[in-house]
Amino acid sequence: RCSAVYAYASGIVLKLDAVSSKNFIEISNNLLFKSVELMIIDENKKLEEAQEEAEKNRKELFNNYITDGKKNWEKNKSHFKGSYISDDMAICSKLIKED
Repeated sequence: RCSAVYAYASGIVLKLDAVSSKNFIEISNNLLFKSVELMIIDENKKLEEAQEEAEKNRKELFNNYITDGKKNWEKNKSHFKGSYISDDMAICSKLIKED
């Protein structure tokens, strides 16, 4: 979920801020890697199986963000604010905080 929300954010800010977009996609990919790692450790999945599942999940969630982000934009001219997408970003940002 966090990988998907950062991929979505990357696409949203791409035209306005290429540097932030690149940072968001790097975070997205790092989170995807972590989810693969956890599936291997916690669920004893093989690498290929874990990668396929993680990528499939990210794609589904990413598509949900696109659909819901468009609806939110029509409602209040924001892709994030006032929606669960904003909540997801807030929660996921805690995963990437530097210690």
